[in-house]
Amino acid sequence: MTFDIVGQPAYAEINHRFLAAVSRRSPLVAVHRGQNSGSIVENTAKALKAAAVSGADIVEIDVIESTDGDYFIFHNGYEGAYFGLDRDILTLRTAELEELQYEVYVSGKAEKYGLEKLETVLKQFPDMILNIDRSWDYWDHLLPFLDRFDCADRVLLKSPVSEAWLSVLSSHKVKYPFMPIARTAEEIELTLGWPELNTVAVEIVVDDAGSELATNEFVQRMHARNLLVQANALNLPNRVPLFLGWDDEVSVLDNPDRGWGKLVDHGVDIIQTDWPMLLNQYLSTRK
Repeated sequence: MTFDIVGQPAYAEINHRFLAAVSRRSPLVAVHRGQNSGSIVENTAKALKAAAVSGADIVEIDVIESTDGDYFIFHNGYEGAYFGLDRDILTLRTAELEELQYEVYVSGKAEKYGLEKLETVLKQFPDMILNIDRSWDYWDHLLPFLDRFDCADRVLLKSPVSEAWLSVLSSHKVKYPFMPIARTAEEIELTLGWPELNTVAVEIVVDDAGSELATNEFVQRMHARNLLVQANALNLPNRVPLFLGWDDEVSVLDNPDRGWGKLVDHGVDIIQTDWPMLLNQYLSTRK
């Protein structure tokens, strides 16, 4: 699919990076939480750098807010696994968050390795498209914070479809690119009913082959509306398929034609993965 514009014409200047990226190649590779392996922890600056080296076009990160209003990169719910913490990380102050260390990754005289501030990666990666996930509860405060970094052309916000969150984003002066997480066509139509949203893409979650979202025709309809389509190849720990089982696990352990290949044939514009280097190697064989 060749795009002349991504999203609405009124927001073309903001969306220029997305148009440039998808004009260079398709599908784009979005890396889930950065590339973590060995001593590199997900959702850190090192993971973002590793993702870039691995051929990422977009890097997804998770954002949390301290109780006193600072932003860090972390996926809450993993407190026990990473820190041995039996508290909800969202109940901690900035000073408490700054004390946390990924202790399993450091020992002896090794440099400390703690939570990354969102500010750090916004400054350190000025040319990287960042897909900010799990931040919707903070948009009232987070959006004005993002405004300080002049980053609207390189930040892609996403959320499940909720009128409360759409309203906050729609009313904000700076029109950050947005991607709803949708399981039904009705959710997408609800989102597109907000013309002041800068919707540039849709992330579709499909667990039923009979779903309207599982058809090539649906992808083509999104393209006709200048929207990119993202599908998840990644496998979350609960192992629930996010797109008909066309995922990283089957691609790496069995045959990429049965996973990534099906997503390519489906016509999606962005594949989110935990295996960017292998996915890029596979995509190079499809040319």
